[in-house]
Amino acid sequence: MPHNFFDILVHHDLPCIDLHEYEDVSDAIFFLERELYRLYKKDEQYVRVIHGIGTGFLKKTVEDILRQHVLVKDFKPSSDDGSTIVLLT
Repeated sequence: MPHNFFDILVHHDLPCIDLHEYEDVSDAIFFLERELYRLYKKDEQYVRVIHGIGTGFLKKTVEDILRQHVLVKDFKPSSDDGSTIVLLT
């Protein structure tokens, strides 16, 4: 597995948490929290969170959560800005 974010951003077979279909942000956040924990327990190191582009509200909300989440070591936006790559602890 690559060990820097540049390599990870082009790595397409990461586990994904797809949030962009949720209409209710609170449902999306609940799903995000549950999936981060599940992937952490499976010893995944990196995960792609798909939030879509849209208005940017979901992306900002996701980043706010990731910034303070105990299981998240770091994160970076993808080049298309529709997803975020997360490094788990």
